[in-house]
Amino acid sequence: MQYDLKTLVGHARHLEDHGLYRRALRLWQEIATRSDASDDLRDLAWQQITRGVGIRAATGEPPQEVLPKPDRRYLVAEDKKRIQAYFKMGYTSAMICGLTGRSRSFVATCRKNATP
Repeated sequence: MQYDLKTLVGHARHLEDHGLYRRALRLWQEIATRSDASDDLRDLAWQQITRGVGIRAATGEPPQEVLPKPDRRYLVAEDKKRIQAYFKMGYTSAMICGLTGRSRSFVATCRKNATP
């Protein structure tokens, strides 16, 4: 199946951004060898193959690391303190659930433990 050249270029750049260099390299090779590609687009493709993506694929550069999401298990103590402070300021349970992203049962447990 033949794709439009603009689609191929966009997909190749998208793959590069996500660190999938060998797949991007394959798309750049297809763009460089297509007969309907303009000379400027072929030059761009060969530059990407020889300098950009080709070098990264050959060296085996690892993909960019995705930043980890915060682990809720380690933030329990901080969230409890913050929830208790919200209750002291007069916020309702529903408002605190929205602010902290914690469940209603967690907020209710914090409220129960906060009252003497």
